[in-house]
Amino acid sequence: HGPGSWVQNNNIYFGNFCNDEFSGKGLFINPKGDYYFGDWNHNKCNGQGSLVVDEIEAYQGDFKDNKKWGEGIENLKNLDIYYGHFYNGEKNGNGKYIFFDGSAYEGKFNNSKIDGNGKIKFNDGKKYVGEFQNGEITGNGELSYENGVKFKGEYIKEKKQGNGEYIWPDGKIFKGKWKNNILEQ
Repeated sequence: HGPGSWVQNNNIYFGNFCNDEFSGKGLFINPKGDYYFGDWNHNKCNGQGSLVVDEIEAYQGDFKDNKKWGEGIENLKNLDIYYGHFYNGEKNGNGKYIFFDGSAYEGKFNNSKIDGNGKIKFNDGKKYVGEFQNGEITGNGELSYENGVKFKGEYIKEKKQGNGEYIWPDGKIFKGKWKNNILEQ
């Protein structure tokens, strides 16, 4: 019981122990230099902590059995940032994802993919509010352009597909049917 250190196969742990297990607050560093600092229970990351991988990817938040689980903030290698809920190591539930290019999504995630209802503001000023599936705009939604024009309708894999309508700022509406982003009628 109490504070101590452990070294094995170039893995290092400094922190508290209970019954010869990592328990309480501690710092674990692997041979690559990746590290976790936070709460431990039964030799596993459990509770609040910070994980840094490859000197650039970082996560701060809740852990359960060595997995991201609960609320957290993740800074990714590609410089994107995610704030939100994790389940079993994956982004799941509500979250906000900020892309390196300045675009931002807020809404539902499933197995680390944008999936469900949400909204995205693109770096070119366009905004989409609606359904996503497997990381793509798929389902019903509304795309707003910077000039005030909106398209409400059905999308499949980010293309207009099915019934939809353009709405101009002056109230004019054009209804039609699209296939692969091309007006059919």
